[in-house]
Amino acid sequence: MNGNVAMSYNVGRWGIRLNYNGRYEKDKIESELHRQIRQTGNALEQLIDAEKKTTLHNIGLNVNYKLTKQDIVTLDVKAGFPRMNNLQTMHNHYVTAGVTSEKLRQTDITFNREMLEGSLTYKHIFEPNKREVSTSASLSAINGHRPSYYYEANKMVQRSESGGHPRIATWQLDYMTMLGKGKLETGVKMTYRQNNIDHKMYEWNEATDTWQLSIPLSNDLRHREYIPAAYIMYSSKLSQQLTMKAGLRFEYSRTTLRNDKDHLDEAANCYFVAPNLVLNYRISEPWQLSVGLSRRISRPTYPQLNPYINLIDNNTYETGNNILVMTYINGDQYLNSGVEHNIRWSALRWLGVDVGCNVFYTKSRGTSQGVTFRNEGWTSNSNATLNIMPLKGMSIQVQYFVTTPQYFPQFTTKTIHYCNLGIRQQLPKKGLTFSALLTDVFNTRRWDISSDNSVYTLVNNSRNRSRIFWLGISWNFHSYKPVGGQKKQEEDRSVIKLGE
Repeated sequence: MNGNVAMSYNVGRWGIRLNYNGRYEKDKIESELHRQIRQTGNALEQLIDAEKKTTLHNIGLNVNYKLTKQDIVTLDVKAGFPRMNNLQTMHNHYVTAGVTSEKLRQTDITFNREMLEGSLTYKHIFEPNKREVSTSASLSAINGHRPSYYYEANKMVQRSESGGHPRIATWQLDYMTMLGKGKLETGVKMTYRQNNIDHKMYEWNEATDTWQLSIPLSNDLRHREYIPAAYIMYSSKLSQQLTMKAGLRFEYSRTTLRNDKDHLDEAANCYFVAPNLVLNYRISEPWQLSVGLSRRISRPTYPQLNPYINLIDNNTYETGNNILVMTYINGDQYLNSGVEHNIRWSALRWLGVDVGCNVFYTKSRGTSQGVTFRNEGWTSNSNATLNIMPLKGMSIQVQYFVTTPQYFPQFTTKTIHYCNLGIRQQLPKKGLTFSALLTDVFNTRRWDISSDNSVYTLVNNSRNRSRIFWLGISWNFHSYKPVGGQKKQEEDRSVIKLGE
C-alpha cells in the first residue's frame, strides 16, 4: 500500500509546495537454482523461499520566490528513509567429490538508508522564452547501514556490519538564448563525489565461543571523484517538416580509490567527449521519422568498484567483478544494433491503440581469469496498449508486454510476457479519481536464466507475487500545479535472483 499528500500555496511572489509519500510492500519470492562445475563435477541445487518487506517515507519542500518579474529563486529540499528487509530460507543439496550432503541455511539482511538532498537555484530572465541565465548548487548525503545475520540449523554462524556514506555536491551555470531561427544552450558543471564504505564479516568460533573478524570476507573502500564538464547545444526548425538538435559535451574526471585491506591507492584521469544529434522529420499527421546519434558515459556502481561481499550460502558468494563461483565481469565488447518503432493510432473516438517494438542483434564477449564468455542472438522488446473510453471520465487500459530472450556474456534469459489491466473513473466536479489495477493478469511473469559455458552449467528460475490487485483513490480539493518530480528509487537487485 502507498499514499501521497501534497499541498501547494501560491500568493504574491511566493510559491510553496510540501509533499509526503509513503509505501509499504510485502513480497514473497520462490527460486530454484542448479549449478554444476565442469572440471570437478561438484554440483549445487538450491530451493529458496524469500520474504521481502519494504517501507519508505519521503518528504519534500519546494519554495519559489520571485525577487522581480525577471529574477526567481528556488529552494528544493527532500528527505527519504527507505528500509528493506530480506529473509531467505535456503534448502541446499551439495555434491562434492562424489559425496552428497544437505544443509538448511537462513539469511536475514536489512538495508537501511537515511537520505537528505537540497538544491538552490537562481534564474534571471532577460526576455521570456528568449534569453535567460541560471545557476544552481546542490548537495546530497546518504547514510547507509546493512546488518546481516546468517544461520545454519537455526544457529547464527556468521554476521556482518556494512555501511556507506556517499556524498555528492554540484554547481552548474546555464545560459539560453535565441539565435537566428533556433535556440542556443550552453553551460558548465562541476561535480564532486565521495564515499566511504566499510564491510566487516564475523564468523562464530566454536572453540573459543567468540566472534572473530574474517579478513577474506571483509572489505573497505575510499572513493573520491572530481568531474568538471561543459556543454553546448543548438536546436532549430529547418523547415516545416524538419527539426534538428545538435550538441557536444566535454568532461574531465579524476578518480581516486583507496583500499586499506589490500593496500590499494590508485588514481585515474579520463577525458570524455559526448556528441549528440537528433533529426526529426514530420511526414504527415501523425507520422514522423526520427534519427539520432549520441554517445554517453556509464559509471560503475559502488558494488562494482569494490563492494561488500554478499554471501549466497556457506561456500558461494558474490562481489565486484571477478569472483568465482558467482562472478559479474565487465565485458570486453558489447555490440547492439537494430531498429525501433512506435505506432499510435486513434482508431475511434473512444478507442486508441499504442504499439511499440524494437528488434536488436546483440553480441557480447567477456574474459575472466583466462576464460572467455561469449553470447549473441536476436532480441526484442514489445508492448501493446489498448485505451478504451466508454463513458465520460472513464478510461480502461489493457497492456501486454513481451521480452524475448536477452543475451549476456555469462547467461541467457528466457522470454518474459505479462498483461496488466487498469480502469480509472474521474469525477472532475468533485475532484475525485477512483482507480483499479490488476498486474500480471495471467500470472505468467517470471525470471528464468540459463548458462552453459566452459566453466559451469547453471539454471536459475525465480518468480515473485507479480499478480497484484490495487485499489486507489485521489482527491484534488483545490487546483494546483505540481512542482518538480519524484526521483525513481534505484533497486538493489542482483542479476541472478537467488531468492532475493
